[in-house]
Amino acid sequence: MTMQTKVRTGGGNFIDVKALLNDENRNYIIIIKESGKFYRAYDIDALIINLLIGYQITQGPKIGFPDNALSKVMNILSDNKISYRVILKGKIEKEYNYKKLNQYSKFANIAKKTADLNNRLDLIIKKIKKADEEKIASIIAYLENV
Repeated sequence: MTMQTKVRTGGGNFIDVKALLNDENRNYIIIIKESGKFYRAYDIDALIINLLIGYQITQGPKIGFPDNALSKVMNILSDNKISYRVILKGKIEKEYNYKKLNQYSKFANIAKKTADLNNRLDLIIKKIKKADEEKIASIIAYLENV
């Protein structure tokens, strides 16, 4: 499924969602319902939601969650003072802007660092699985002495 790239705002104007997602100055999470019963978040927004809620990240990175979890996601974002927009059926359905209290940048940095660390750990695990017994024993001995 391809992501709808433009959505209609309450005033009837169109927003280029891809441009919003790629805007380096954006300071809010974008949650999109393209069709069906799932909301999605992409890129750094997916990483932040994964960090806060633990929803599984898929390739992209992308995260999806069912309709009935939207209020849970919005409550957690609100608890952490993270601004957000929910785009539903071609228009901005809900949004909240914490303005100066907004913690989006803080959580974006934490989520990036966490994702990087997880990727590095995954690579290490793959290398260990391919290593012979002698190498594994030396790795374990080293780690036990750290």
